[in-house]
Amino acid sequence: MDDETKESVTKIKYWFCRQLQREVEKVAAEEGLLPIQQNFFAPICHLTKDKRKTPFPVSALSTEKNIVLCGHCYRLLSRKEDDTDLSKLEFFSLDNCFYLFANPSIIDHFIDQGQFLLLPAWLDRWERYLQAWGFDQTGARLFFQESVKGFLLLDTFCYPNSKEKAQELSHYIGLPCEIIPVGLDYLRLHVKNLLLQQQQVLERNKAMKRIAQANRKSSDYAMALDILMNTRSFMTEKEATQHLEDLFRLLFAADTVHYHDWCYLSAKNSGYFLEEDSKGFYFHLTYRQEVLGTMEVKNLPFSSYLQDYLNLAISLSGVCGLTIANAQKFERIKEVEKSLRHAKKQAEQASEAKSSFLANMSHEIRTPLHGIFGILEVLQDSQLGKEQKELLQLVQNSAKVLLTILNDVLDLSKIEAKKIVLEYKPLDVKQLLQEVKALLSYSYQSKSLLFHIHVDSAVPTEMLVDPARLRQVLYNLTSNAIKFTEEGTIELTVDLVDCQDSSLTEKGRFTKKFSSYVRFQIRDTGIGIAPEKIPYLFEAFTQADSSITRKYGGTGLGLTISKEFVTLMGGEMGVESEVEKGSLFWFTIPLVSSSHLSSREDEEDRDDKEDSAISAAALSSTEDGLSITEVYPLLVVDDNPVNRKLTHLQLSKLGYTQIADASNGEEAVEKVSRDRYSLILMDLQMPELDGYEATRLIRQDEQARELSPVPIVAMTAHAMEDEQSRCLEVGMNDFITKPVNLETLEKVLQKWLSRATKT
Repeated sequence: MDDETKESVTKIKYWFCRQLQREVEKVAAEEGLLPIQQNFFAPICHLTKDKRKTPFPVSALSTEKNIVLCGHCYRLLSRKEDDTDLSKLEFFSLDNCFYLFANPSIIDHFIDQGQFLLLPAWLDRWERYLQAWGFDQTGARLFFQESVKGFLLLDTFCYPNSKEKAQELSHYIGLPCEIIPVGLDYLRLHVKNLLLQQQQVLERNKAMKRIAQANRKSSDYAMALDILMNTRSFMTEKEATQHLEDLFRLLFAADTVHYHDWCYLSAKNSGYFLEEDSKGFYFHLTYRQEVLGTMEVKNLPFSSYLQDYLNLAISLSGVCGLTIANAQKFERIKEVEKSLRHAKKQAEQASEAKSSFLANMSHEIRTPLHGIFGILEVLQDSQLGKEQKELLQLVQNSAKVLLTILNDVLDLSKIEAKKIVLEYKPLDVKQLLQEVKALLSYSYQSKSLLFHIHVDSAVPTEMLVDPARLRQVLYNLTSNAIKFTEEGTIELTVDLVDCQDSSLTEKGRFTKKFSSYVRFQIRDTGIGIAPEKIPYLFEAFTQADSSITRKYGGTGLGLTISKEFVTLMGGEMGVESEVEKGSLFWFTIPLVSSSHLSSREDEEDRDDKEDSAISAAALSSTEDGLSITEVYPLLVVDDNPVNRKLTHLQLSKLGYTQIADASNGEEAVEKVSRDRYSLILMDLQMPELDGYEATRLIRQDEQARELSPVPIVAMTAHAMEDEQSRCLEVGMNDFITKPVNLETLEKVLQKWLSRATKT
């Protein structure tokens, strides 16, 4: 601008909020705008309504023109709340003062996310502003924690202590305070745009050429600013560069506009380079003093405007660089998200592979175990000598140990896969303790150990628990106590304690509060545990000493599984021990009364009792002088000849005489279509046609012929819970896991044959 225009511009007072003082002064210094009259009014947005007043001193408004650049405080300033004459004020306002420093869509995004935005000047005096609002720490915490999710500082790099102040505020309020570096590029654009508009007004009457030039510059800046401010918040780098190319193509009408992701060496020092034909230029896009790329602009239609175009391009380079930097950051975030999804998928696949492997291994091991257990059980009732019976007992014990190890591995796998679902039922605690004692009677009696049970009188007779899981925990802890004790006493005590409460949910966890917990304690006089070994006791596959494994055996899974079960039930587990003096293992579970059972569960219990009564009555009766077991034809479906032979022996031992068999699912479907059976024992994993498909075809045939469905009981080496669900889904009625003993088999037969069709 010429001297006359400069003089006119310097007579205008430019007003800014005092919270922007350092930023405005820095922009003015960097852009050579120091001659303009910079004035700063006191911020009023932090004041309560009764204390607000126009923050302009009357004497300061004596000049001809006052320009105010502000944000939403414009709505406060423009209200005539006192006698101050505001006619000399001209406002240039934005909907939000934070738009002066960053893309509005980004600002709106953070506000929508519940962030309380801050400027460095406000943060520098945050204690004073909170006091002005009438807040003490308690009130401030309550207000902000109910209103926002956290604080977000738009860092302009003008306050060196912003980070420390952010930490102070975060600690004081109890909310996180994040920092986003925004710099001064957007403010610089706004200030320069404001000055250019004022220059346009002052020069309007001097010459049409000057007016046209100022109009074009103002229009270019306004267009660029509008396009940049409406840029989408999240774009890929390719989308961002395409957007910027379109921007400069629109601004300059150039034939060639292209972004390069490299630094143009000829422009390294100055940040730009003019082509020799004066029809184009290169300029750098920078972010925080780092060159991100180079924009090539060639074949300009109006070479006389080359310098103006270049000046505009350089002014926009910082904001454009910020756009590229944000896009690169967005791509990095998307890449990290992609990597996390890939890692999650791999982990899920690995987990599925492990579960599949364990299920197959369980099936392959349980199949021969079924034969071993079954034959041993049949042999027990045969004519054997004393020595033979002792040998038979040793084989049975060894097989039980193998089955226990297999079950432990499967339980650990289910726990890791979060597939354990607790089943709560009323349980007589004293009866359960006696059952555990009976199960371990041979173990402690063979060592001449004393075994005492003490139940406090305050413990109710009946409580709501998962009987199977509680029995397993007690068995694991008590059998460990016996294993590591050579002489002395095993003591099992139960009492009530007051602990932090919890509650029962649909999936068997406790979240609602209860006042009492039941505590189980197992004390022994065994070898004890060294203090440094105790922290590792509950880790999988871990024992206190490798020599213990060699001497006593075991997998080291029992304690891990027990603690997980107790945690699932809402309790805790711990241990106290002293070497050579013994150990005390304890755990607690919430005391839940039977009233917490739903009415549906009560009905199911009543149905089960009715079924049991019907079964008992039916199987105790006779028909035409025959035992009830003799009038029910049964079909055994199994591809393993040993298993078929064993099942025949077991059924015969239970008194059943009409037994047919099939070696695969296809043969079973054919036999069922030809003959009627009262019950089918169905293996799952078979060649030709598996048990699932065979069941589906049998149900289809029954429906087509309008026949009553025959009970189908899965008898399989698959032990995973999802297999049980799958069996019920395809139409099976029940599920028993190999190895199957006579007692289990008899109960299932009684349950379903009481409803079945006789011959």
